Amino acid sequence: MRHLKLLMAVCAGFSIAACDSDSPVQPDSSGPALFSRVDAGSSFAASAISTSEIDLTWQRSTPLVDGFQVFRSTTGATGNYSLIATMAPTATSYADAGLTASTQYCYQIRSFKTAGKNTTYSGYSASACATTLAPPSPPVNAPSDVDVVSKPDPYYVDPGGSNILVSWRDNSTNEDGFRVERASAAIGPWTVAEITWANITWSFEYEPREQQVCFRVIAFNVVGASLPSPADCTTPPANPTNLVAKAADRQSIALTWMDNSAVEDGYKVSRLDATGTWSDLAVLPANAVNYRDAAATADRTYTYRVQAMKDGGLSDYSNESVAVISTITPAAPSSASASYWADNEYGWLHFDVSWTDASNNEEGFRIEFSADGMSGWQMHAIVAANASILDEQSSLWDSLTPLSGCYRVVAFNGAGESTPSNVTCTEWYNPPTNLSATAVDQ
Repeated sequence: MRHLKLLMAVCAGFSIAACDSDSPVQPDSSGPALFSRVDAGSSFAASAISTSEIDLTWQRSTPLVDGFQVFRSTTGATGNYSLIATMAPTATSYADAGLTASTQYCYQIRSFKTAGKNTTYSGYSASACATTLAPPSPPVNAPSDVDVVSKPDPYYVDPGGSNILVSWRDNSTNEDGFRVERASAAIGPWTVAEITWANITWSFEYEPREQQVCFRVIAFNVVGASLPSPADCTTPPANPTNLVAKAADRQSIALTWMDNSAVEDGYKVSRLDATGTWSDLAVLPANAVNYRDAAATADRTYTYRVQAMKDGGLSDYSNESVAVISTITPAAPSSASASYWADNEYGWLHFDVSWTDASNNEEGFRIEFSADGMSGWQMHAIVAANASILDEQSSLWDSLTPLSGCYRVVAFNGAGESTPSNVTCTEWYNPPTNLSATAVDQ
């Protein structure tokens, strides 16, 4: 009992000393700055050296300690502190790294001494606060509003990839250009896809179908680069194939196609009428493989195509398919003319048959050949509806066959075929000094 009273008296004599090794380490900034027996140090200071690091320094005024504890507050000098480091007794500095730019951090430090199972702590130092440095302002403003969509190529369909249009908003007036970067995910890693000139706000890229691709844009000038724009991603969908259009009844045309995409948002169906104008008929949900055009008019030629949609973009076109609700045969083509001509610059020999399309309900045209223009007619080629020319070519050293004969054109649909056009005959000859062709109509 006498020893217990003595221990209580010792603790009572030192109001801020911790005689229990399990004492809380939460600082009390209202207490005395230093405990005289176990010194927390002097000249405690905090200095911001970067956007993410604050360095602490102090001086030891006594060697009679076993170490130091460093506490940090993110809520001001009188806020809540948490233990972030325990330092050796010889330490006089600590680097607090991994911090947030432009943010204030406050610190307190105390020393401790251990005797057996008991640890004695000094009081806390006065708070030392510092604010991490602000990040340097970029020399040029970052682009924004990046939009990545797939776009169809009206002239060429590659089964392996799609055109991608990357567009953005130019927010600067002093850029020398833009760096377009691509990745397979929005978090990167990023590689350079293209470097553009100043004031350009778009870029065409070519990417594999059915694979996600992301783009971001960075402005730059001679001083440096902007921050990157937010990234935008898309997955180019595979285009539908095997489109077939045919009259379903006297009021409608049925379409079917093959769905080749696993990522599409839906499908768009378009129709070309006899005036040469494409119009959108319908937007269908994902996985659709058929559509019925109930607004078709009998004895009028319609051409259809289908595209997959994804993220506001479109796949390449399907094949085009022609259909007619036929009740009468088409009118005969007129003004047929056949000729050969040579492209000496590129070394090509062309054979052309042209005609005037006199009907608006054909499904196609059949070009027929006869050696004498009177008998033995046989099919030479079939072309699509609304066409008015057949152009065949070969090299001048690998001649077309035949090099003479007569031709006529027949229109056809589901109700039958027209009478033939006029007969046109032509012959190719190659004089030594002059490449020419003759055409004779019958």
